[in-house]
Parts: sequence; C-alpha cells; structure tokens
Amino acid sequence: MGGVDSIVVEIIKHFRILTIFRLFPDLQKKVSAFFGSFKHLGKTFFPLACVIFFYAIIGISFFKGHVESRCRLTEFPEEGKWEASESIEHTCGYLKCPEGLTCGNPADYDIPANHEEYEVEDLLWGYSNFNDIANALFSVYNHLMVTGWIQTTSIVSDFLE
Repeated sequence: MGGVDSIVVEIIKHFRILTIFRLFPDLQKKVSAFFGSFKHLGKTFFPLACVIFFYAIIGISFFKGHVESRCRLTEFPEEGKWEASESIEHTCGYLKCPEGLTCGNPADYDIPANHEEYEVEDLLWGYSNFNDIANALFSVYNHLMVTGWIQTTSIVSDFLE
C-alpha cells in the first residue's frame, strides 16, 4: 500500500505548479480565457467538418478508382494482372497515353488494384485518392491545407496542353 501512497504524493507535487496562478493574476486571466475559448470551437468546427465531409462524398462520387486508371503495357489484362507503364507516372483518362500503351483501369475487369503502381510522387504516393471515406477526407483536408497543390496543378496543366 505504500507504493500507492507515494504515487499520490508525487501527483500532488506536480500540481504545485498551479499555485503560480495566485502569484500572477494576469496569467490566471489569460489561462482562463484560453480554456474558456474551447467552448466556442464547436460553432466553428462543426460547419467546417460538414463542408469537408460534403466534399469528400462528392469526391467519392466523381473520382472513386480514378488513381488506378493508368497507361497499361497491354490492351487487356493477362492472367489476372495488368501492368502499368513505369515511365508514365500520371493517371490517364483525361491525359492521353503514348502510342503502344492503353489507358485502362483494373476495376473495369474486376481485378484488385495494385497499390504499388501509384506509389509515385505525381500520384502523391497513393495518399490522395477518393476510393473510400477515410482517404477522401484526408484528400479534402490536404487540399484545404494547400498541400499537394503542386502535383494537382501539374496534372491539370498537362491536361490543358
């Protein structure tokens, strides 16, 4: 039982730092204002979360499986696999594939996605996709925080050329 008593005494010692607020009333006001502001965060956070969730659902509707559309070496899958060209690191569909390559998505042939195919910088290493709600929320968050815009802009500019 002596071990529990010593742990309680140690915890109480750590709370002694809180006595500093009695010495500095201005500090006490600032800390109280800081913690008091948390009750107002819900008014801001809830609408923002709704907007992020809304755009994630819209992204899933429009772009689910889009990352798997790549320039393929063969016209059709062979033996349950469909190899993507390693020299073309962007998705196809909007962009044309060079001669000799075919734009294709394994999902069109009920082949599971090969996640190693889109572990390249132009595809943000597979993190920015809308295949499920978790990745869609992460993608929308990344674009709101202005990360990944360089890759997105370069894909769009290649499409417009």
